[in-house]
Amino acid sequence: MSKLRIAYIISSCEKYLPTRIEYQRETFLKHVDEKDIYILSKNMNIDNRVYGWGTSDIYEDLRFKYFEFFRNVNIEDEYDWYFFIDDDTFVYINRVEEWIKNSGFNSEEEYYIGHMLDHIKDKYCLYTSGGAGYLCSKPLYKRIIEYVRVNTTEYIDKNPHNEQMCDDLLIGIWIDEFNKELNGKITYVHNEHFHTETDGDIRTAFTLHHLNKRDQYQIFNRQLDLETTVVALVFDEAYFSRAQMTISELRSVGKWCGKIVVYTIDFDLPEEYRKNMNLTEVKFDKMDLSQLLSNIPASGFQESDGRELNKLNQWEKMRVFDEYFLKWKRVVFLDAGLRVFDSLNYILEMPYKGKFVCPDDNMDGPVKTDKTFSCQLDILNVKKINELENEFKESNILDSGYFLNCMWMYDTDLLTDTKKNISLYNELVEYMNKYPICRTNEMALMNIVLNFKYKLWSPFSWKASNGKYLFDYTNRDGDAVTQYCFLKYP
Repeated sequence: MSKLRIAYIISSCEKYLPTRIEYQRETFLKHVDEKDIYILSKNMNIDNRVYGWGTSDIYEDLRFKYFEFFRNVNIEDEYDWYFFIDDDTFVYINRVEEWIKNSGFNSEEEYYIGHMLDHIKDKYCLYTSGGAGYLCSKPLYKRIIEYVRVNTTEYIDKNPHNEQMCDDLLIGIWIDEFNKELNGKITYVHNEHFHTETDGDIRTAFTLHHLNKRDQYQIFNRQLDLETTVVALVFDEAYFSRAQMTISELRSVGKWCGKIVVYTIDFDLPEEYRKNMNLTEVKFDKMDLSQLLSNIPASGFQESDGRELNKLNQWEKMRVFDEYFLKWKRVVFLDAGLRVFDSLNYILEMPYKGKFVCPDDNMDGPVKTDKTFSCQLDILNVKKINELENEFKESNILDSGYFLNCMWMYDTDLLTDTKKNISLYNELVEYMNKYPICRTNEMALMNIVLNFKYKLWSPFSWKASNGKYLFDYTNRDGDAVTQYCFLKYP
């Protein structure tokens, strides 16, 4: 499943950077890579993705921000689609992307897509509602860029009636002129879902327009979270009762009414239970551990709890990186038995794009301990330890910290690298067999690949936004479980 490359070009001003733009960042823009966001304002601050060349901040001069952006920012070859919106707009990006894919639009052809306005068609042209969001395909964007770069501002600002124009109408006039020159080869696509007012039907909206308060963005974001996020659990029949507790708390205390996918190993869920808890049950082929086990001592590792021989189903947790999960933008995994004492939203608040987010096993409360990754490995296998150190010599792998994997969250863009044709799951399996020295099974292995090879790990926050402890392995002396959002062993 190929990823759509979309640039989000957002018109704003200095006044609304700390409010509307921040509200967008807190909500739907969490699902967009930071490098794909381009905010147009008066002053330049590229570190915060804000582009400005000193143009006026008044609404009537907004078009000049576009002129400068088109002239100075070279992104015309980087994306399939260019999405223009205003800062008072909320985007259901998952719906837009799914619709583009299902509609079969070819981004190498010239498309102009949005909510088409025809109220001044006879006087000017058909054009899209700009602030509410519209899309241009790569070749049409390139045509706009070339037009702006070869002409003066005075020339490109002209229009049939020499009137002051808003940016969406002016760009619509240009596209209309291009289309006439091309004998109608630009495809206009109207979709009314690109402009829905806040009192409209949010079940079908692509964009919601004219928002100005944080709580508006947050209200609409709850539905987006449900559509873009899946919670996953993996367990066998022996752990079913523990999983039931986690799922029950996730639905009630965790307030999660979205999708829960469970991978059940060597047994099937009771149908009534599956329906009552609204679960999606999936099956995968059991992992082939024969090569791994042939390279582990028959008696196991020294001073081990024996999990490398008798808790082999732990390796099945790596199935949560299967391409099946590309249906969603974000995956949250919970161990069967993990306790949920507050809303899942406190996990979802954390940035996740381009990241693998999970707890730091080196934290004793807010204080770092001196545990190192070497404790996760069979140090007696000198040959493999030397091989590992040599591969990750820049990371100083044995003396580094590491993550705990009883719960995690990740960006599904990490699952495949379309340029290199690499599957993350297959790479995990490759390294599982390459380094049969993982004392904590899949946890140590996931650290090798996700932490040390790709440096994707982002540690959990110690405190949630509600002031509670976000996660701990167990509650501390004197601490009630109600002071925590999530606990492994209360």
